[in-house]
Amino acid sequence: MSKVFLFKFYLLRILKSKIFIILTSIILTINIIIMSIVFIISKEADSITTSSIVLIVLNLLFLTFFNTANITDFFIQDNISNIESLMIRKGKRPSNIFISRILSNKLCSITYCFVIFILFITLSNITTFKVQEPITNKYSFGIFALIAYDLLITSITLILSVCTKKMKSTLPLPWIMATLFSLYPTIGPMILYIINIGDLSLSSVTMGDNLGLYDTYLERKNNNRILNKLYADYNDTTRIIAYNDVFNNENLFNIKQINGGYNQHNNNDINQIKNYLINISSSSWQTLDFYYQNKQNKLTTFIKEYIESLKVDDKLTVIFGEDFSSDLLKVQESDPFLKDLIAISPEPVDTTSNTNQYLNNVYFINNNSFEVYKGNNGIKNTLLNIDFSKLIESSVSEVNSIDQILRNQFYYYYQLYFYTNINSLIINTQKKFILENNIELIKKHFIVPYNFSNLIYFLINLQQEPKTVTSDKFFSYLKYKTRNTLYYNLNPFMHFFIMANNIGIEDKYYEAFIYKSFAFQIPLYWNNIIKSNDLETILDPKIPNEYKEPEPYFHIYTPYLIWILSSISLIVIAYSAYIKLIYKKSSDN
Repeated sequence: MSKVFLFKFYLLRILKSKIFIILTSIILTINIIIMSIVFIISKEADSITTSSIVLIVLNLLFLTFFNTANITDFFIQDNISNIESLMIRKGKRPSNIFISRILSNKLCSITYCFVIFILFITLSNITTFKVQEPITNKYSFGIFALIAYDLLITSITLILSVCTKKMKSTLPLPWIMATLFSLYPTIGPMILYIINIGDLSLSSVTMGDNLGLYDTYLERKNNNRILNKLYADYNDTTRIIAYNDVFNNENLFNIKQINGGYNQHNNNDINQIKNYLINISSSSWQTLDFYYQNKQNKLTTFIKEYIESLKVDDKLTVIFGEDFSSDLLKVQESDPFLKDLIAISPEPVDTTSNTNQYLNNVYFINNNSFEVYKGNNGIKNTLLNIDFSKLIESSVSEVNSIDQILRNQFYYYYQLYFYTNINSLIINTQKKFILENNIELIKKHFIVPYNFSNLIYFLINLQQEPKTVTSDKFFSYLKYKTRNTLYYNLNPFMHFFIMANNIGIEDKYYEAFIYKSFAFQIPLYWNNIIKSNDLETILDPKIPNEYKEPEPYFHIYTPYLIWILSSISLIVIAYSAYIKLIYKKSSDN
């Protein structure tokens, strides 16, 4: 018999086994049913990650049965039934026999794991869950934890089989291991959760929008000229002061009750309206529209309609001073950030065309579909069609970097929330004053193409400083770093948890998203952001803030390397034991 024939002999023994055919068919069917149900009904990532535990355990138990059945059959039963002696008499080398058995077993089991992986990828595409892509393209690789487990259980069963040559001595340990690894969420992360109760690393700092702000900071550090200019001009403190001087000058801008009376509650409303108008004139997606409307002498009409439409205790109106429009225009034309927007903006359009052509994919009308990013009038196309040479000399790669940040922010954050729930300007203003509540008024007056105004909203958000972890959280990270690092890297059940969830791949958006879905919120920290020059900025407030991410506790390759190398080492030891304890003794007989 040739080497290929011997390999084929063992492979067919597996494939023609009725138990293998029936059990594999049943388990695959169960996998398909579970995956289909989960991906059809799941609206949140936590239901997917929790259900994946069931899938992992189901297939882990199947692989344990498959390996223990075949390895013991090949190395114990063949020795008892004298098939081993027959092979030896026919001149088969020990390496040929040993490798043929292992390879045939691994070909079947690893192929099975790939089938589960393909099923997971295929069926995950039927989910209506918004953040489906990372489940399909990244989380699915957690299935490969089964391959690592398969190799480990093979090596353990193999070395027991060749050393003991007894079923009773071989079978208990693999099944004890299978039972323990079936409890991996409890023995792994749950223990770490209990140890670290109150020491969680999940916060607003790890949300996708804030991670985008950190990436923007890194881009500025890498001299992205577009972001550096926008950041410097937006954060020019004289801008807000100039707008404040106009709107708080009663000779230029005076909000009053229509009935001429006085109401303290209305007086508070008036102050808030003024502050709101200052903010949207200087720091919102409406900023550019206010400029063009003012330039066309239409802004006072819009503001008057806006104020008189507000639902307050006593109706309000506004009286404009003779120089309001001209003084505001001077402020606008000297505003460095507004000049940046003007340089790269399209020409204004009439209100009808604006509504009909550009309002379909904008975030600020509470449309959080991913089309807001990728649609024809979405963020991506609008950004990539801008001629940034009118603003500053720049490269395509700098624009693409901005696009990637916006894409990650929108995908992992903005599409999960409505505009009115996260916009700080809206949250800090009474709902009755929110301009976006009166979409018909916006349609009637706004002339900057909505797709560009939509982009302005996201670009303005990029000019903020990233949120950072509190000092107590950071000290907690430092205090327990060694302990947690050892726990992650030495606990085999944490290894399996890491591999099964495909975390430690250093994709902070994905990992923050997946981490949030875990039943046990264990310390992770690396996708947090810390301010690294606190002391320096306290001593000298003019020093720019510096930020960094803490070192991760672990990397995905660590458990894979440990498990694979350990398995290979045990298989090599088992081969040596096989020659001494089985092959040579069978040869002598």
